[in-house]
Amino acid sequence: MKKIRIYTTGGTIASTEGENGLLPTMTGEDMLNLVPECRTFGEISCRAIMNLDSTNIQPEDWTNVAAALKEEVSEFDGFVVLHGTDTMAYSAAAVAFMTIGIQKPVIYTGSQIPISKPGTDAMRNIRDAVFAAANLDYPGIYIAFNGKLMNGCSVSKTNTFALDAFSSVNTCDVGEIDGLTKTLTINYQPNRLVDRYRWHTNVENKVLLLKLYPGVLPETIRYEFVRQFKAVILEAFGAGGVPAYERSFLPKIRELQEHGILTVITSQCLQGASDISIYEVGKNAAELGAVCAGPIVSDVLVAKLMWAVSMTSDLSELKDILSTDFCGEFGDQ
Repeated sequence: MKKIRIYTTGGTIASTEGENGLLPTMTGEDMLNLVPECRTFGEISCRAIMNLDSTNIQPEDWTNVAAALKEEVSEFDGFVVLHGTDTMAYSAAAVAFMTIGIQKPVIYTGSQIPISKPGTDAMRNIRDAVFAAANLDYPGIYIAFNGKLMNGCSVSKTNTFALDAFSSVNTCDVGEIDGLTKTLTINYQPNRLVDRYRWHTNVENKVLLLKLYPGVLPETIRYEFVRQFKAVILEAFGAGGVPAYERSFLPKIRELQEHGILTVITSQCLQGASDISIYEVGKNAAELGAVCAGPIVSDVLVAKLMWAVSMTSDLSELKDILSTDFCGEFGDQ
């Protein structure tokens, strides 16, 4: 039988009612005992990495999961990470970059309703994730949720309460999964570039994300504050428009460039790519040194840049890393 390792990190899936609301209390074994059919998929063991509401998960916690995978990858055939939904997209993407070169499937999942409550989606998602970990032939990081198998580098949480909480961005789902009927349908295999930055299991939170909106003050970007960052992401309008007249951000982009801080332009739109080569409001920023994120969704972009800046501060290398599709994060664009 396949050997499957389950990592628990907390989250809604493991939560019970406390005095001040839901908080994670259940162990991996507690949850696995509620889904006994998983034992038919393989030899399963559990390991607690942390026990947090995913709102409280930090980049350092991503490295703990990556380090555990690096330590145990040769001992198991597949892995499942039980995780809170609110920051799962960030976590899955970060671990995907940190474990470049992994030759086993790693399936993230969680639930919208705690496993301890009626109507929970936890049992289905655990069953599907374990089945995928035991039967998926393609290595890498994935998210299994509501019957969908998604590339961990092309996902965003798009609904706060619906059971279908996650969506693949700029690509289709990798496949469909049903652990109950033991079926796994694959639509495509995500790109995996494994010859660069293998197993660099580190990130730095020296990345700032700022969402632009009509009337936002350029003074929001004060060098006295932003000098602690290595990259600043501007979540701009449409394909990547940055204000250039009233309250122009162009002087700030020039200032960041002069101080060796990478400026990345992405779109506020969930689907489609940013492209700052089309409109004047994008070209102005590009001429001052800003670079375009292309089709990468913001959750993944933050994780990728945190991984990148932990390796280098060189603007040329950072731009090269940003423009390289390592884990299928560019989707179908």
